[in-house]
Amino acid sequence: MKESHAGISTILFAAVLLLVGLAWSGFSSASRHDHFPGEGGGVLNGKEMRWSPDYRIRWSDFRGEPEGWTYMDATTESGIVFSWKCDWSGFHPEVYAIFDPVNSWVNPRNASEYLLDHERAHFDITEIHARKLRKRFSKMGNVCQLGRRGIDQIAQEIYRESATMQERYDDETSHSKNYRAQKEWQSKIAKELNTLNEWASR
Repeated sequence: MKESHAGISTILFAAVLLLVGLAWSGFSSASRHDHFPGEGGGVLNGKEMRWSPDYRIRWSDFRGEPEGWTYMDATTESGIVFSWKCDWSGFHPEVYAIFDPVNSWVNPRNASEYLLDHERAHFDITEIHARKLRKRFSKMGNVCQLGRRGIDQIAQEIYRESATMQERYDDETSHSKNYRAQKEWQSKIAKELNTLNEWASR
């Protein structure tokens, strides 16, 4: 966490926080929870991809290699980057969901479209919570009066909600092996994204 003062009369607080640095896996596998540090204001390896309604991640975006022996078929590493500043005109947050290609990977033998949809849904869950974070702050009054600690506490609450939903998604779909549950979750995720469309990144 960083705090800086770039002009006493203009910027009161500035902070950058990387949330949800998590790896999610699909198909006959267990989720791995890895926290990774942000560099340069949340840039991961200089190659992260922001969530976009106009682009769905592809297997060619999964450029990593599994570390040692693993029974997992794929891993999606995604996160929320949150930065903000307060000045005379109020609170100015920047929130976006990212996918980390370097640390996401797939076993080519199991790179089916069905498994890809499972992995895409993990990234969509991350985007859901990026939107929830934007919504949460937009519904508040003077956010700046909370100070750095108060603002970060709110962000951490959304982080925990996202982690819980990611784990429940994998548990209930059995990492995509439960086809019925997978279909139900994909419908649920699509509906929630639509409900939160007002708070999508513009």
